Amino acid sequence: MRKFYSFLGALLIGATSLFAQTNYTVTFSANVEMEKVQVKNLSSGETKTIYSPDNVITLQKNAKQEQQGGTGTPIESVEQFDFLKQTAGNEVVVNMEKAGRLNLTLYSSNGTFVARYSNNVDAGQTSFQIGASSGVYALVASANNQQASLKIILTQSKQPSILEVITSKPEPMLKSIDDVITFDEGDEFEFTGYYSNQTDVKTAVITVNKTITFSFTTTWILFPVPKSVIKSSFSISPNNKVYFSQGNLQCHASAKTWKFADNQYDIIGEANENISSTFNGWFDLFGWGTSGWNSGANAYQPYSTSWSDSNYYPGGDYNNNLTGNYANADWGVYNKISNGGNATGLWRTLTYEEWRYLLRERTNASSKIGSASVNGQRGVIILPDDWILPDGLTFSSGFSSASNPDVINLYDVSKWEKMEKNGAIFLPYAGIRGNSVVAVGSEGYYWSSSACTEDHAYCMKIKLLNGVVGASGERRALGCSVRLVCDAPMVTTWQATNITYFSAVVSGSVLKDNEAAIKERGICWSTTKNPTITDNKITCETERGELFSIKLTDLSENTTYFARAYATNAEGTLYGDEITFTTKEKVTIEGGAIQGTFSVSETKIVYFSKGNLQYQASTKTWKFADNQYDIMGKANKNISSSYSGWIDLFGWGTSGWYSGAKAYQPYSTNSSNSEYYPGREYRNSLTGNYANADWGVYNKISNGGNAMGLWRTLTYEEWKYLLRERTNASIKYGFATVNDVPGLILLPDSWILPEGMTFSIFTQNTYSTADWTKMEANGAVFLPAAGGRNGTGVNFVGSYGDYWSSSAYDDNNAYCLSFGSDRVSTGNGSRYRGLSVRLVRDL
Repeated sequence: MRKFYSFLGALLIGATSLFAQTNYTVTFSANVEMEKVQVKNLSSGETKTIYSPDNVITLQKNAKQEQQGGTGTPIESVEQFDFLKQTAGNEVVVNMEKAGRLNLTLYSSNGTFVARYSNNVDAGQTSFQIGASSGVYALVASANNQQASLKIILTQSKQPSILEVITSKPEPMLKSIDDVITFDEGDEFEFTGYYSNQTDVKTAVITVNKTITFSFTTTWILFPVPKSVIKSSFSISPNNKVYFSQGNLQCHASAKTWKFADNQYDIIGEANENISSTFNGWFDLFGWGTSGWNSGANAYQPYSTSWSDSNYYPGGDYNNNLTGNYANADWGVYNKISNGGNATGLWRTLTYEEWRYLLRERTNASSKIGSASVNGQRGVIILPDDWILPDGLTFSSGFSSASNPDVINLYDVSKWEKMEKNGAIFLPYAGIRGNSVVAVGSEGYYWSSSACTEDHAYCMKIKLLNGVVGASGERRALGCSVRLVCDAPMVTTWQATNITYFSAVVSGSVLKDNEAAIKERGICWSTTKNPTITDNKITCETERGELFSIKLTDLSENTTYFARAYATNAEGTLYGDEITFTTKEKVTIEGGAIQGTFSVSETKIVYFSKGNLQYQASTKTWKFADNQYDIMGKANKNISSSYSGWIDLFGWGTSGWYSGAKAYQPYSTNSSNSEYYPGREYRNSLTGNYANADWGVYNKISNGGNAMGLWRTLTYEEWKYLLRERTNASIKYGFATVNDVPGLILLPDSWILPEGMTFSIFTQNTYSTADWTKMEANGAVFLPAAGGRNGTGVNFVGSYGDYWSSSAYDDNNAYCLSFGSDRVSTGNGSRYRGLSVRLVRDL
C-alpha cells in the first residue's frame, strides 16, 4: 500500500518524530509505457509492485535511530480496510461506524488534486463509483475521526463522476505518492519490468539515486493506427487484416460529435427514438451511407429519418457503394471520431465481401464465432486470427437454437475484460431503427459499405436464435449499427524453403504499412521462439508489397530454428508470424556440384553438376566439364570406341551399362531408335527396372565423387516443374552468352543477384569469365547451346541446346529440354540422336 507524505501525512496524523535514515530515489524508464515494475530486496525478500504510470520508488536505508523531538513512528497512511477499500473496477466502499460527514479527496499519480466529495453519509457500508479516466490515483477519506488513504487503479473511464469539485481554488499538490522499501547496506535489489507478455530483469546494489532502464520488443502498434483499437487482427481477405474499434459508432446530433462507445457491450438502444438534428444525446443507429457529408444523397445526415431508400443513394444512383468517388460517404472515412484519433480517414466500414470472408472463409472461421451474453447484453463474439483463451475461462463456438435457447457463453465484466484483452470482439444485439421506431434486444444489424439492390444495402445480420445469418440485404433507410475498422499493418513470413544442413531461404513481405516510412525490413531468426532483431537478422532492400527472400547461412546442422519477417520505422519494429524449420543433417557433397538448389517438384530439390557430362572412350572415363560453358561441339564427329579425346553428346539411354538396349555404349552411332530402348521396349524410361541405364546412376564420374549412384538425369516432369511450376519460375531463366558461348541460364530457388551484376529475362545477358564466376558463386546454372549429333555429324553448335530427360516419349522419341535463341520448351528428340546431358544430385 502507498505511504503518503507531506500534505497527506499532515492531513492524516499530524506531527511525529522521524528516524534518521538515508533515502534513495529509484526511477524507471523504458522504450514503452510499462504495465508495472516489481522491486524485490533479494536479501530480505521484501517486495513492492509499482503500477503504471508510476515510475519512482523510495529505497530507505536503515540506520541508527536518532531522536528528533520525541518518540513516534514514521509518517504513513492509516490503512483501515474496514473503513475504506476498493472492491472492483471503479467502485470503492466506505464503512461508517456512525452517521457523519464524509470527505473523499482524489489525487492523480503525480499528486495533483482531481476532485472531492463532501456530504453527510449514513452509518454502514456505502459504495461509490469513481468517475475519472483510467489510471492510478490516491484516494484520501476522513469521517468521524476515522482516516484512511488508498491507492486505486481505474481501468475504465466512467462518466459522469460522483466526485464533486467544491472549491474554485486548486488543491495543494501531494509532494509524492512514492512506495517505500527499506534495506540494509549492501543489499542487492532485483527490478523486473513488465510489458505485454514480456519481462526485463535488472539487478543492482543501491548507493545513490539511480535510474533503471528497461528494454522491450514492441510488436504491434508501431505503425500509424488510430486510438481505440482492439489490440488484435482479423483477416478479411487473404492479403488484408484489420483492427476493430473499441465499440459501436455513436453520434451526438446537437454537438455534431462522433465517438465510439466506451465498451463493446454498450448500446444506446431506445435513445434512437429521440433522433433529430437537435437531440442533445447519443444515438447509434444510422441510415446507410449517412455520414454528415453530402455525397449527393438527399438524406446524408446521421440523424435522418427519411423513409425513402432513394434518399440514401450516394451520388443519387442506387448502384453506388461507399467506395471510389463516394468513399467519404462512409461513416468512418470523412468524420473525426473524438476518441478514435480525432482525424478524418482513419476508419472505414467493411465491405460485403470482407464481412463474408471474416465470418465464413478465413482459417477456422466457424470455430471463432459464438453467441454470448456480456454484462447482461446479448450478442455475438468474434475471435481474432491468433486467439489464446485466457486462463480460467471457456468459449464455445456456435449459436442458440429454438431447441436450445440458452446463450452459450456468459461473461460478467471482469471475465469479459480478460477476453477483450486477448482480442475478442463483441457485437451486441443493438436492434434496428425504422423512422424513429426502435426494436432492441434480439437481433443485430451491422452495415457493410456495399450496395445490394435499388432499395437495399448489404449488412451483417445476427439473431439471438440460429446465429449469424451473414450478409443480407436491408432497406437503406433503416438505422443499423456501425462497427468501424482500420487497416492493420501487415508483415508476412513465408515458410522456409531450400533447407540444407547450413542454410535456408525465408521469405517475407510488408503488405501494409499504413504509409509509414520504413527504415528497414528483413528476416530475423533464433534457436528460441519469438526471435527479434537483437538475435540474428539480415536486411533486404525492397519496396512496399514486394516479396523478399533471404538466404540464412552459417546455420548449425540438424537444428530447429524460428524465424520472422520484420519491418522497422521510427516507432519501432513490427513482426510477422513465426515459422519454424529444421536444418538437415550434414552430408558430404563430393566435388562437381554447383552450390545452388533447384526445386524440381513440390518435395524434391536438387543440385546441378558443375558442367555437362563428358566421356573418354579409350579409357572408359566419365567426367564433368571443368566449366559450365565448356562444350566439345564438333569434336563429337571423331566419336569411336577408341577415341582418346572427350565427347559430350550421347544417344538416349547410352551409359556403358547393358540395359537390354543394343546401342548402350556412349559412343554408339546407330541410327535406329529401337536400338536405344532400355529392355528393348520403346515405352521404357531410364527409371524403375532400368534406372541404372541413366548416365549418372551406374557410372563413376571422376570429378563428381567417383562412385556409382550419386548422380541422375531429370525426368520430363521435373524439367517441366523447374521451368514452369516452381515459385517465380518464369523469371528464373534467361538467355545469355558466357565467355562468348551462347546458352541458357537457370537461377536457383533462392537467388541473390551479385553486387554490380545485372540479369534480364527479356534480353540477352553477356558475361565475361570474371562476371560468370560471381553468378556461379550464387548458384546460377549455365546450359551451353551445344547443338546435337546425328551419327558422326554435329550440327547447330552455338545455336540450339537439347538436354536429355530420363523419360520416354513414344516409339521413336524421348523427352528433352530444348532451347534456341528465343524459345525454351520441354520437347522430344529421336532416341538415336546425340544430345547433351547435365546431371543432378538430390539434396
